[in-house]
Amino acid sequence: MEEEVGAFRERVYLPLTTLGLFIGQALSADGGCQDAVARPRSERTAWATFRTT
Repeated sequence: MEEEVGAFRERVYLPLTTLGLFIGQALSADGGCQDAVARPRSERTAWATFRTT
C-alpha cells in the first residue's frame, strides 16, 4: 500500500479505511458524519468482544 499512497502519518484509520468511510457516508441516505464514524467504532468493539469470548 505504501507504494500507492506514499508515507503517511499515524492516524486512527488507515487511508483505505478513511476512503471507505467517506464513500459509505456519501452513499448513505442521510450523508451524516456521525454515523460514518460510529459504524467502524462499533464494528471494532464488536470484533474485540467476539475475539475475547
